Amino acid sequence: MELAAEVEPLFGSMPDFTEVIQKHVRRGSAFVVRDDHNNVLGAMLRGGQPPLIHIRWLAVRSAARGSGIGRTLITAALQDLPTPCRIDVVTFGADTAGGAAARGLYTAFGFHPKEHLPTGPEGGSRQRFQLDLE
Repeated sequence: MELAAEVEPLFGSMPDFTEVIQKHVRRGSAFVVRDDHNNVLGAMLRGGQPPLIHIRWLAVRSAARGSGIGRTLITAALQDLPTPCRIDVVTFGADTAGGAAARGLYTAFGFHPKEHLPTGPEGGSRQRFQLDLE
């Protein structure tokens, strides 16, 4: 929950997020990277069922950004998916301060920008990105 609080200015308010996390942990669809002291450096929630999967939330602690944590999380989330499969993620629009790294990460994995979506709860723009696994 410390990580969620740290990234709340980017994502906006996340009511009932504790319950959401617990649900994903029970399902085995929560991914976490920790350091040697068991501190959470990054986390991701994956939803849906093949052939349509969603990355529901991905966050990396500001002090750990640029160290490959996001790449590790996405790699873990993609490794067990059958093909063909489509993975969707809603991320920050190009005009959202602090969102460029997320857009770059998804693009590096082969995600393609799709339609623009309504603004997020904090007022920033959003856009859907899509990856098709063949």
